[in-house]
Amino acid sequence: MTGRLRRNPQLDLLPYSKLFAPDTIGDYLGIKWTDGSAFLLTWSGPDTTPITSEFLEIYRKRLASFCVETQKRQQERCFAGVGGASFC
Repeated sequence: MTGRLRRNPQLDLLPYSKLFAPDTIGDYLGIKWTDGSAFLLTWSGPDTTPITSEFLEIYRKRLASFCVETQKRQQERCFAGVGGASFC
C-alpha cells in the first residue's frame, strides 16, 4: 500500500467518505456563499444556508462525471500496464 500511495500522492479518502456523500452532505455542511454555479461549503451553523436541491442536482451530476472520468483513467493505466495488475 505504501508504494501505491507514493506513486499517487493525490490519493485522499476523505472525498469518498460519508461526509461528502450526496445523501448525507447536508447533515454536516451548509452553504456559506454561492453565485449559483460555484458553492463554498463549511460546517453547518447559524451563518450558513442549508444545502439546497439545486446544489444536490449539480453535485450529483459533477460527482457522476468525475467517477466516470476516474474510472476511465484507471482503466487506461491498467491496460497500459502502469501501476501493475493491482489497479485492474
